[in-house]
Amino acid sequence: MFESISSAPPVAMGVCAFAIAGVGSLLPVSPVEPLLVGVAMLAPKHAVLPLVGVITVAHMLAKAAVYAGSRKAQSTLTGRKRQMLDSLQRRLAGRRRLQMVSVLASAAAGLPPFYVVTVACGALGVSMRAFLLAGTIGRGLRFAAIVLLPRLFT
Repeated sequence: MFESISSAPPVAMGVCAFAIAGVGSLLPVSPVEPLLVGVAMLAPKHAVLPLVGVITVAHMLAKAAVYAGSRKAQSTLTGRKRQMLDSLQRRLAGRRRLQMVSVLASAAAGLPPFYVVTVACGALGVSMRAFLLAGTIGRGLRFAAIVLLPRLFT
């Protein structure tokens, strides 16, 4: 069975990886890491890094949708929750470096969970451009490490 997967054309692997990464990244618990381990084990060497790029782009497109949804949801908050959000926004205002480092660290390490950070960034009004830049760099590094690590032992 695995031989048929590993002999699939890289384009077909890329389309499947894009779909799985994109849809899976909309969920709080994502199947992206197991997908990456499968890519590391089954994809031809020349296709591994391009597949990591495809998975990273799909993942961040889905996270952009989650970010946008949480940004719109913030307008529905009332009362105490609205006050808490406004207070956090004031504390983070003008601290772009802290915002970028937090997103980059979460995207690369997975702690705090990147889904939670994505929702928080949208709700707190962190710049989408900054979020996407730091998130893409962090996720790209994480995904490349996950894919390349098993190859060191084979």
